[in-house]
Amino acid sequence: MKLKVVLAANHRRTIDFWKGVGRETVRAGPFLIFCLIFFMIAHQLVIDYSVIINQKAVEGSILVPLTGFYRHALNLWWLVPVWGLVDHLWQLVSRHNQALHDKAVHSQVVIAERDRPERTALS
Repeated sequence: MKLKVVLAANHRRTIDFWKGVGRETVRAGPFLIFCLIFFMIAHQLVIDYSVIINQKAVEGSILVPLTGFYRHALNLWWLVPVWGLVDHLWQLVSRHNQALHDKAVHSQVVIAERDRPERTALS
């Protein structure tokens, strides 16, 4: 799409690696937090066990009911799409058309200029 991410103060300079990491962390932060909570819940729920039935060991898993923090944290799943929607719609009200993840690291998305040399009759 011929776009590039540059510093908001200097449109000629692209952002560095760490600003890019920060930008993506702010953009995907709630999703990453929800995934962390989900995997913590999954780890808590599934407990390995072995039971001897008719002199045979049967291996499997048993589910434990959700309690406390995990039950409430799982109910906050709706914050992930809401954050994504607010983050990207923020561009419509921003003076410089910046999303929230751009504002966090002082970056801006601009149309990349073509740096190709002029074509001559011989080329």
